[in-house]
Amino acid sequence: MKRRVLVVSLGNPLMSDDGAGYVAVEHLKERGVRAEHLGTDPLMLHSVYQGENVIIILDAAHGGINPGEIMILKDDEIFSRASAPITDAHHMGVVDALRIMRSISEVGRASVYMVLMGVERVEEGEGLSRSARTAVEKALKAVERIIGETET
Repeated sequence: MKRRVLVVSLGNPLMSDDGAGYVAVEHLKERGVRAEHLGTDPLMLHSVYQGENVIIILDAAHGGINPGEIMILKDDEIFSRASAPITDAHHMGVVDALRIMRSISEVGRASVYMVLMGVERVEEGEGLSRSARTAVEKALKAVERIIGETET
């Protein structure tokens, strides 16, 4: 059975390397992958989700991962390894947003992968650093591998 896949990006392309997910999603769209930008609001996942079996989230990580490297987390591993506390409802991170969506919506039925891309800078300005571009290339390969593995 072929499993439907949705790839989404988080981040802001006007904040240098924070746009890594945006760049990756643009490449995936060119390849015919169903991919959407969420901007900086992870709760927007709910508005683009259409019952896919697999969700892949692409996000830049400034700290915790060496620039140019990626980290792939799946399902419960996301909650144990990539969590940060909520400071208030206006500063909710992707992990807390996923936790909420999994408990109150159909998003909870999907397998969720998070592909974190190690970047070196998040500051005003457009364009990716060399290490962010390297992380995007690795993330694209990882997404293709995940899609291939889930289509069996």
